[in-house]
Amino acid sequence: MLKIGEFSKLSYLTVKALRFYEKEKLLVPALIDEWTGYRFYETSQLVAAAKIKAYRQLGLSIDEIKAICSGTDVRKILSEKAKALSAQREEIDVRLSIINHILEDDKMKYQITEKIIPAAIVYYSETILENYQDIMQWIPSLGEELKRLNPHMKCAEPAYEFCEYPDNTRIKIFRSDTMKRLRPEE
Repeated sequence: MLKIGEFSKLSYLTVKALRFYEKEKLLVPALIDEWTGYRFYETSQLVAAAKIKAYRQLGLSIDEIKAICSGTDVRKILSEKAKALSAQREEIDVRLSIINHILEDDKMKYQITEKIIPAAIVYYSETILENYQDIMQWIPSLGEELKRLNPHMKCAEPAYEFCEYPDNTRIKIFRSDTMKRLRPEE
């Protein structure tokens, strides 16, 4: 039988970790002396200690290790952990790619495209909506307002709209309708 300090040295686990694993009922000492409170471990428990240490190094939680010790399929738990780690790796790869791009070239390169459009009267409106769903009520009402204020004009097809999202809580919408004056024959 090994005292907790000796077992700690052989298992490469701290005394504090051994006491924690005892409290979690993962690695309970083979014997606790009633009078002194000394904890004694058997050498055969070194295998269990090594498994717990290996699982912790893989990032498994105490609950996951308990589940394995209770008979849950190790492959299932490790597969789930592998999926979670793969997702984290993908997120990290994206971030690293952005950081590396910025570090390689601190000046952003934009490709400019110039378009020449015919002269037109443009109707512009701006609003802030609390909910994204409100767009479907606001856009038609804007078209009705446009027709009411300008009965002598007609919207060119197609109408052009764009939205801005300056923060996560509000939506800023711009609508521009290219207008043309109606001639008597139209």
